[in-house]
Amino acid sequence: MSNVYLLYGTDNYIVNKTINDKISELELIHDHPEIVYVDDDETTISQLQDMLTYNSLFAFFRIVVIKNPFWLKKTGRKSGKINEVLEVFKSYFAQNNLAQALIVSTEELNQTSPIVKLFKQNNAEIMECQSLNKIELMKWIKDRLNDKGIKASDEVVGLLADSGQDMYYLENLLEKFALAKVANLTKEHLQNELETIYEVKIFKLTDALLARNLKSALQVLHQLIEQGQTAPYFIAMINNQFISFAKVKAAADKGYNKNQIEQVTGLKSFVVRNMLNHVGKFSWPEIWQLFELLLETDIKIKTTSQDNYILMESLVIKICNK
Repeated sequence: MSNVYLLYGTDNYIVNKTINDKISELELIHDHPEIVYVDDDETTISQLQDMLTYNSLFAFFRIVVIKNPFWLKKTGRKSGKINEVLEVFKSYFAQNNLAQALIVSTEELNQTSPIVKLFKQNNAEIMECQSLNKIELMKWIKDRLNDKGIKASDEVVGLLADSGQDMYYLENLLEKFALAKVANLTKEHLQNELETIYEVKIFKLTDALLARNLKSALQVLHQLIEQGQTAPYFIAMINNQFISFAKVKAAADKGYNKNQIEQVTGLKSFVVRNMLNHVGKFSWPEIWQLFELLLETDIKIKTTSQDNYILMESLVIKICNK
């Protein structure tokens, strides 16, 4: 097996833990290795090649970590450069890399990618970073609570596990309770926090729709359904978000900068910044069709006996696939 590791998974907490575990494992074998993190968005092809072939003067072993690079995604704004990256890695694998380990992570393993195929041909270890199921997540929460000296019933632990929030959020939330010296965590402690979680999840859904990320959008939709959110609420929130998005797109089309868009729309800075990242993903005809879809789905929810959540799934699929 070569010192090349290709990790994939959508849970950042699990992926980062797996990366750190692998680094710790390598540190047991190699004394004080140099660890290099490559920023994919800021790294040019030539810089990537230099980083992979650089010989350190201060360490006998290097570990290069590249997280979620564009060249392992199915599509992307830099997809035309994939052949250049492929040549970089062909050159890399043709060399003796015994003094270096390469760790690469991606959200989804694209089996058709020529780079993934090249990694496999060169005996890279493929590691799936699976999200925890509910039982595993409840155990993880109980362990964290025990570490912090906080008691909680199985019902409270179940509420946290069912919140649909990621493990980083849960860890920070438990740390917040520990700092507040909460000795016995109750449902009352969680009430305001869970309401905030629901709001965050709704915005995660609309963000996934703006990005036309079908997998993520369906995942968040199902989490919200499990938490008891209703179809009319989904319709209202999606409608409001896309009205705001249309305002941002219209202002951007007129050449307004971010600050000007904030002024004319009255939207918060982080909202405008996020929406500006997606204005190119929807044409105006697609936006009008989207509002027609929302109206059509809303009418079906209110006037037919069709399953509301099947209607919502269909809406999400149509928005992401248009």
